[in-house]
Amino acid sequence: MVMVKLAVRFAAAIALVAALQTPDPSGDARALYIAALAAKEKGDLAGYLTNARDAAALRPMHPIILYHLASAYALNHQPEQAGDVLRRLANLAVYRDIANDPSFASAVNHRSIQTAIRDLVRVKHRRIGAGTVYRTIPDPAFIPEGIAYDPTSRSLFVSSQHERKIVRIDPDGRVTDFITEAQDGIWMVFGIAIDPARRRLWAVSTAERPMRGFRDADEKRAGLFAFDLTNGKLVQKIVMEPSDAPPHYFDDLTIAPDGRVFLSDGGSSTVYVLQPGERELRVLVAPRTIQGPNGLAMTPNGRWLYVSDYAGFIVRVDPASGEATRLPQPKNAAIYGIDGLSWHSTGLIGIQNGVEPSRVLRLQLSPTGLEIRKVEILEMNNPAFEEPTLGVVVGDDLYCVANSHGGVLRRDAETVSKRLLSPPAIVRVRLK
Repeated sequence: MVMVKLAVRFAAAIALVAALQTPDPSGDARALYIAALAAKEKGDLAGYLTNARDAAALRPMHPIILYHLASAYALNHQPEQAGDVLRRLANLAVYRDIANDPSFASAVNHRSIQTAIRDLVRVKHRRIGAGTVYRTIPDPAFIPEGIAYDPTSRSLFVSSQHERKIVRIDPDGRVTDFITEAQDGIWMVFGIAIDPARRRLWAVSTAERPMRGFRDADEKRAGLFAFDLTNGKLVQKIVMEPSDAPPHYFDDLTIAPDGRVFLSDGGSSTVYVLQPGERELRVLVAPRTIQGPNGLAMTPNGRWLYVSDYAGFIVRVDPASGEATRLPQPKNAAIYGIDGLSWHSTGLIGIQNGVEPSRVLRLQLSPTGLEIRKVEILEMNNPAFEEPTLGVVVGDDLYCVANSHGGVLRRDAETVSKRLLSPPAIVRVRLK
């Protein structure tokens, strides 16, 4: 979803593309960023610096833009300024491997750069939190993504990207198939959510080549599936077919208390809603209103829907009208690259995999819910974290998919097929 994590995570890359194609209401940082990269490619180092500096003025906490600003300073023989910008990254708890980066080769021995490298290395190894592995799935090729919890059976459900199925983990840790591979035509399974009142498990799915059993006919198809929670039988299926518009890429979903289903489409930058009893999705938030919609979190009373914009924002949406409001945020925190988003009484809980190190954040809101007052890192550098994705809040605990390996699947399918990865792990993070 841009550090190691963004470089390998396809869904995150879709969100980044959306971010670069959408005008930023706070200024045209997008155009400046693109101009900076173009100038660097042409060897126009002065233009690289000018555009990167202007982009950073508009997006002063954007880790990618800050990295390019530091790179531009270094290539323009201004190591003192480059070091200053790198220390800003370290203060945001973001790591970059500057010591081995060719852009900094000519300046790497400068005092300012060396100081920044030490600060960045401390970030790389700083352990925050005490999250522990709660459950594992004994199948390294599973490649998990979504997770949900059923309070009736006290079971966790976890979705698979590669094997195109959903498993149930019972209270004793036993893992069994809830739906089998490719059941009812399901493709890669991403976000899942449970409607306990109606005994339904909802899942969003998108067809990608790295999944097992891929067929050309399924490319660029996406769907919303509902299964009976008691027996895994299909209850409803809505498929979005390929079109000339940006391809659909269903990423996550959440359920309102009244049974409404909300889902994010990172491909078309749209948020959809399915009303109870209806058979077609309605557009709730129009395309490109939110640059890269990913995680969704509903307030317990169903009044507000919060959406994580992978480009570095949180948006509050009125689920009745679709009105979207971007929340102001603190000046000392980077919230770029939030994938999973959940609601807790203490604030929004975000799983941030678009930066290195990946982490779990708490976003404390103002009483009105229209401002992020404080960003707190709850978990960082957990040994089990290897591209964490989505989570579910149960009481005062977050259960999150710790090691999705989705990027490895898309980059190196042979590693997956030879089952060389660590078994999928669910990490529990205490929220109080």
